[in-house]
Amino acid sequence: MTQRPIVLLVDQNSSVLDFMTKLFQQAGFGVIAALCEVDARAAWQRNKDRIAAVIADYELGPDITGDQLCVQFASAKPGLKTFLLSAYPLDNPRLAHNREGIDFFAKPFDWAYFLAVIQQQVAADPTIEEAA
Repeated sequence: MTQRPIVLLVDQNSSVLDFMTKLFQQAGFGVIAALCEVDARAAWQRNKDRIAAVIADYELGPDITGDQLCVQFASAKPGLKTFLLSAYPLDNPRLAHNREGIDFFAKPFDWAYFLAVIQQQVAADPTIEEAA
């Protein structure tokens, strides 16, 4: 059986989450999809040793943003690949607290390019545990 890296996708928009899930599955990734912070944290607790990357939308709800969630997960797993997606441009004041180590993609963006970046960064990390 082929080994494949696992990505945790977090987005409150179910249509976007479904699209990204299919995109990453077709590219050979294992996918764990979460619609909210609570689901993302539960998935993280069960699978953190197997998750190669976290891809989160900026808007996750009233209590946390996607970059805050990425920072928290990365602090528990140094070297974790983290990606933030947002309809806000990078110079928007809402993103002023954006953290080092999180790659940012402003929507809309080229999905093929986005996927290629994820594939390249995950493939370049020899410490990532892959799952069957």
